[in-house]
Amino acid sequence: MRFSTVTAALLPVTNVLTADWPVKVRDTSLDFNPSSVMAAPGDTLTFQFVAKNHSVTQSTFTAPCTPMNAMSIDSGFMPISDPGQVLNFTVTVNDTNPVWFYCKQVLNHCESGMVFALNPTANKTISTAELGHHR
Repeated sequence: MRFSTVTAALLPVTNVLTADWPVKVRDTSLDFNPSSVMAAPGDTLTFQFVAKNHSVTQSTFTAPCTPMNAMSIDSGFMPISDPGQVLNFTVTVNDTNPVWFYCKQVLNHCESGMVFALNPTANKTISTAELGHHR
């Protein structure tokens, strides 16, 4: 009996801690706030739509204003009709690879800087993304 108590005390204790990262999808400044997050696998991003009609659509670093593919993450348009109303769209982080998102509104929201980076690298950040030629 003592042996099993000692054995149990030596086993590693694993606590899986995850975080939820709230990201506001804002209309007044056409941005995501914060504009990037460094998240771990299992964490969630909760995009909070607070005004008008925006989306969270997955793209790539080299084409940040174009949907990545037909299977990529896309909230669809999230219309807000009542002041104070908040709609949430939650994404679970699968790994630490960089992932890019933008608002697909046709009114140049992305080209105006409405982009978001999950786990950007030192060389691939929002400021170095291919938005510059649109501004």
